[in-house]
Amino acid sequence: MRKTLLIGGAGFVGNNLARTLLGLGHEVVVFDDFSTGRRENLADMEGRIEVVEGDVRDEAATRRVVTETEPDIVYHLAALHFIPDCNKDPEKARAINVDGPMHVLAA
Repeated sequence: MRKTLLIGGAGFVGNNLARTLLGLGHEVVVFDDFSTGRRENLADMEGRIEVVEGDVRDEAATRRVVTETEPDIVYHLAALHFIPDCNKDPEKARAINVDGPMHVLAA
């Protein structure tokens, strides 16, 4: 069994990927801050996945989830993708879309 970490796994793509991976026999861990992803998206998988609440902008939290879960595979899906939100808060967009992946890679 492969352990897979879905960073941003409570969003539209992430929760569907989680179901697919479960069907393939993966052990799934979802790391999400639930700012756009929803817990309801994961409700039907309760008890079959591990959910860790955290923010990819938090380097220590990102490192901790990677270190503690020891995944074989990591899917990084966390992003601020709605352009009006990016334009409204470019610093937040940079922190999520640039620093976030760097935190994942460093972990």
